[in-house]
Amino acid sequence: MGTIVSLFTSRLAGPIASVVALVLALALAASLLTASATEKSLRKQIDDLQRSIDNPATGWRARLSQCQHNVGVATASLATQNAAVATLKAANAAATAKAESNAAAARAASAGAQAAVNSILNQKPGADHCASALALIRSH
Repeated sequence: MGTIVSLFTSRLAGPIASVVALVLALALAASLLTASATEKSLRKQIDDLQRSIDNPATGWRARLSQCQHNVGVATASLATQNAAVATLKAANAAATAKAESNAAAARAASAGAQAAVNSILNQKPGADHCASALALIRSH
């Protein structure tokens, strides 16, 4: 402890304190310069980021707005396509039902015609072929 007290009371105490103060002042100045440069760099980065967000032509807000618009257009187009698909589906169902009905009618007509053909083919002509043909014509 006595050594520390003698250091403060010696003739070198003033110059040592001055050197220590000068070193501390230089360290403080360097620290302030570094902080100032860092602050300037960060402010520039903030400004650049703000411009990249707010630029009306290429900024993120403009891009987001365009994306939202595109989603709206795509949603509307999808709704239109879905309505068209539903309309085509209903038209297809109606056409299929009509085709099935027509096919059933055609099968029925075909069965009737086949029965008539079989009836005609199963008749045996009589001795007078002309009279048999006339009777066949009149029966149908």
